[in-house]
Amino acid sequence: MQRVVSWLKAILPVLGGLAVWYFMVDAPADKLRNIAGTFAAVAGTLMGFMIAALSILTAMVNRRLIANLRQTGHYNRLLHELFLASAAYLVTLILALVSLFLSDAWVLQSVALATAAMIAATVLFVFAGHKFTLVMKHLH
Repeated sequence: MQRVVSWLKAILPVLGGLAVWYFMVDAPADKLRNIAGTFAAVAGTLMGFMIAALSILTAMVNRRLIANLRQTGHYNRLLHELFLASAAYLVTLILALVSLFLSDAWVLQSVALATAAMIAATVLFVFAGHKFTLVMKHLH
């Protein structure tokens, strides 16, 4: 199962980026810039929420739930997963903002990279949320 998860985390972003590159090759640059603007807004918002979640988790050090998470080793893994997803959203934000200012010849490639980063960040976010849900279910 762990190998499947690792492959999903690697393959989905690549396929998404290639799909955008293939299907949007004839799209006008303005449409691609609109997509990049949307990616920048969504990535910035989700990154902000994730940083807020990280700060709340780290502020609750003395709680029983956090103590149990630390004992089982889930706390550090959860923080690591959330941090990786936040970093991936930051990469998406940077790529999307760069896409807004590139010449028409380079917008497609940049939006394809931003799409791959957005998919990677979302996959990381979903798996981190799944881990947190499992931890919450099994703690008494």
